[in-house]
Amino acid sequence: MAAVAVWAVAFLAAVYVLWPAGLPVGFLLLLAFPLVAMPLIALESTLRSLSWLWAVCVLTFAGGAALAAAETEGGAFWTLCGVLLGLAVGGAGLAAAPYLVRKGRELDRLIAPDSLEYQVFNVPGAGLDGDLSRQVVARESAAGLERLARLDGVRIVHALMAPQPSGRAPHYVEHVVLRGDRLAVVMARRW
Repeated sequence: MAAVAVWAVAFLAAVYVLWPAGLPVGFLLLLAFPLVAMPLIALESTLRSLSWLWAVCVLTFAGGAALAAAETEGGAFWTLCGVLLGLAVGGAGLAAAPYLVRKGRELDRLIAPDSLEYQVFNVPGAGLDGDLSRQVVARESAAGLERLARLDGVRIVHALMAPQPSGRAPHYVEHVVLRGDRLAVVMARRW
């Protein structure tokens, strides 16, 4: 919340410094409302998902900007709009930052620190209970892939199963090989 207060002070300072002399102050309300409301909406999880609130903010700012542009001459107004829009994006980023940090920390707690040193994750054929032939194929193909683990930066993940929609047959990926920005998905089958 302190970050939003600092942002609000920066916003007001920018408005004070950059407000065009011939522009009526009434336009300030049309511009200020959405720029103050957007970070507050982003902070509140129940409001964040209401797209109509975001639309009201954008339309109010755009309408105020269009009316004010018609009233002023020169580029002073567009400089003000650019700065205010930049501050709005920065304010929304400030509001979203705690949420993103919290999500990152949740992910950090899910992964044991020592597992970051692993090169091979999971057991080949895991999750294929009752399907012995597929387990054998998964283990045989994994034996060939394990040699890749000797290469620097290679990570091998065995037995991936994505969340499945109810009533559908499960989709299963036997192996995934990662190295740098490359990903290989290996589906082992014996025909």
